[in-house]
Amino acid sequence: MLGADLVGGLVYATENILNPSQGDLPARNDVVMSLAPKTHRHPTARELVNGGVDDTLVVSYFDHDPLNRDSGQYVSRSCNYRRGLCHAELAGKQSWGSLTIVTDTTHVFRTRFLLERCFGDDYDINVIVADRGHGAREKAWHVVYENAAFVKAVWQATWRC
Repeated sequence: MLGADLVGGLVYATENILNPSQGDLPARNDVVMSLAPKTHRHPTARELVNGGVDDTLVVSYFDHDPLNRDSGQYVSRSCNYRRGLCHAELAGKQSWGSLTIVTDTTHVFRTRFLLERCFGDDYDINVIVADRGHGAREKAWHVVYENAAFVKAVWQATWRC
């Protein structure tokens, strides 16, 4: 029974990793958040801000990679991933109730899971896909990686939110 549940969970996660549901593109929200690394997600986030989804763009970054930092004209805050789920902290301090999160196709499932559990029902979370056009080999790697990373996400949502 446990084996069947595990296989079923992997199939479910894999389907959601490869074919996530797209959020509402024209939705006006309190903030647009671009998850690191910005090189893949930041252009989509900037398009949303330039298109009027919001005036505020938050960019998360990794300390060890200076290319992921940005002090561009729309960036009002930066989130350091080493601190964990700082997006929830920022949202609470700024009284943001609706957020558009920009991430890669293969990262949407885990992102949505974590943020919905860590932010709770007080926030409207809209996850937007920044499609990179992964090839078959890269998709296969991401399926393995994201399934393994989902175990970490469950732990984070249980103990660190």
